[in-house]
Amino acid sequence: MLQSLGKATWAILIVIALVVAGVIVERSLRCHGSPLTREEALQRAAARLARYAKAFDIGDAPAVLLKEEQESGGWIFTYRTAKCDVMVTVDRCHGDDIGGSSGCKSR
Repeated sequence: MLQSLGKATWAILIVIALVVAGVIVERSLRCHGSPLTREEALQRAAARLARYAKAFDIGDAPAVLLKEEQESGGWIFTYRTAKCDVMVTVDRCHGDDIGGSSGCKSR
């Protein structure tokens, strides 16, 4: 049965195998490398907060960093804005996300 596969089919299977291998290698290097430094994490958290501000009304004043915690390779930053508090989680493997907010209204 394998001998009946054409050259095009083999080429497609090889390309698929290479893509899968590339994804696995990229993820293992990203997730098992050194954790983010505080500066890298703060930069990513600020960018995530700016994206969040496009969808939610957080006020016009700059956000103030209230609290920061380092946990198992990641960081949690809590910001206070003019209208609400926002928690941003950041790590090298899973990226960044809003961990919670209180009082932020949707735009």
